[in-house]
Amino acid sequence: MLLGAAAYLIKTALTQRLAQEAETFKTRLKADADAEIERLKHSHQITALEHQVRFSKLRERRAEIIAELYRRLVEVDEEGRLFVRDTGGSPNRIEQFQRYDEVTKKNVESSLLLESTAFTFRFEFATCETSTFTPYVSQ
Repeated sequence: MLLGAAAYLIKTALTQRLAQEAETFKTRLKADADAEIERLKHSHQITALEHQVRFSKLRERRAEIIAELYRRLVEVDEEGRLFVRDTGGSPNRIEQFQRYDEVTKKNVESSLLLESTAFTFRFEFATCETSTFTPYVSQ
């Protein structure tokens, strides 16, 4: 009987000790999990902020490019109109060719700007035809 009582006491003590250790382990595991969740939330917030800053700069760059393209297109349009008006009846062919070269050069510069900055726009814009930038005068 004494042996049975000792076995019961040992079993009870071990059970209590294991239950206590299990509870301690659960508490520590929950604290570690909560700390990891907070770390991941913070990391996600930083990544989201970096993404927001990067794309706001991209949008700003797009606006600058659009403004520059528009300015150049208006300039090429005006230069083309002036070329047609001013050289239409001019007997000086050299002057006409020089003026034609100036207008064509501005036209090419506008096309190059469009092509070199197309990566900042959506794919549809990047693949649009640049035939609208052809010179005003037929050869």
